[in-house]
Amino acid sequence: SHGAAQGSHGAAQGSHGAAQGSHGAAQGSQAVDQGSHGDGQMTATDVSGSSCNSETAEPDEKLDFHLDLLYHGILLMSQKYSTRFGDGEGALAFWKNSIGDYHQEKKPKYRICAHRKVAACAGCLGPKVQCDVLHNCFINDKGLADSNIEGDLKVEHVNAQFKAGLIHLCGNYTEPALQRIAMSMDMTDQLKEKLYPQYVDSEDCILSEHVGHRVADWEDQIKKGVEDVMDSKIFEITPGRKMPGAPQYKRKTSVDFKGLRRFIKNYNKELEYYIKDTYVNAE
Repeated sequence: SHGAAQGSHGAAQGSHGAAQGSHGAAQGSQAVDQGSHGDGQMTATDVSGSSCNSETAEPDEKLDFHLDLLYHGILLMSQKYSTRFGDGEGALAFWKNSIGDYHQEKKPKYRICAHRKVAACAGCLGPKVQCDVLHNCFINDKGLADSNIEGDLKVEHVNAQFKAGLIHLCGNYTEPALQRIAMSMDMTDQLKEKLYPQYVDSEDCILSEHVGHRVADWEDQIKKGVEDVMDSKIFEITPGRKMPGAPQYKRKTSVDFKGLRRFIKNYNKELEYYIKDTYVNAE
């Protein structure tokens, strides 16, 4: 669909595309809805509503499920591109967009985290924190173009490597032993090529060196998936069709903005008290 192509192309343009990824995804779903009208049958389908016949009012649960899948797939793809390109403004746009989802899914921890992220990017915690949260939240640990990852994710990778090294200590957690594990976390990966024997009659080593992040070529799989979707007529409206594995599926087309505003108002008060106690009173 034209809108979906716009969402994907916009994401690939770096900062401008990633910031508009959500809008492009919405256009993509809407375009698919419009393309599935086909025979001119009067239907009530768009990105904000469920697909149902205006006369029978029987929803097409299978179409609704795949429309949601399409929308969130394009959205996640745009988010991934904003991270790879190091686009802090685009990532901030996705954080703002996620607050409503966290509220609807009843995830208060992530809702608070998103609010704090937006507040920090707005400069509520000072210009240094604003710059760090907005532009220094990504890490390029390979030195390649467009190969950034989230800073939090890099911390998780380092923690996983450190915990893997602790297993070999067998409970002897002394300070020198911990320092040795911390300083040799990358050494194992660098020595794997030398430590693993070469038994095959080939000049190529068994363990090939990976530069940058591993990106699989999904072109053939995507092409086959699109062909399967077209053959099964997923995006053609069929009133009363059920979605296997998701009985009585219904699209979530509304957000409790009243309740969301109430929580944000409370978060603003808590943040104001925190700023006053931490910065104003400290001075």
